[in-house]
Amino acid sequence: MPPHCDSLDGPVVRAARQALEARNVDLILPFVPRDGEDPVAEQAVQTGSPRDLLELLTTIVSEEVWRRFARLSELVRHTSGDVETMRPYVQARLDLEVWAHGVYLAAKADPHGEVPAPVYAATEAYVAD
Repeated sequence: MPPHCDSLDGPVVRAARQALEARNVDLILPFVPRDGEDPVAEQAVQTGSPRDLLELLTTIVSEEVWRRFARLSELVRHTSGDVETMRPYVQARLDLEVWAHGVYLAAKADPHGEVPAPVYAATEAYVAD
């Protein structure tokens, strides 16, 4: 069950309806986290150039890959030994793999977050191997 604020009679939906009726986006923006606004994507559409958007997205993904790999590299020396010593490495590896898989699926998803069946089936086969 969603929290009350996200339900159809909650404050978020009421504010969204008011914003639509008044044609005033400022009525709903207080409910949107600052990083939920995407001026870079809007700018790319308005200018007709994806350069800034590509730079932002590739920088974010690159930084996360490097950060997660660095953590994994720090822990690789703990790949043999007792169970408690190995757990942080295993957790870091799973964190990297699950995160990367999520990024991949998000990149292949349609605008509403739905992953096309052939992409999902291919990733399921990969996971099963």
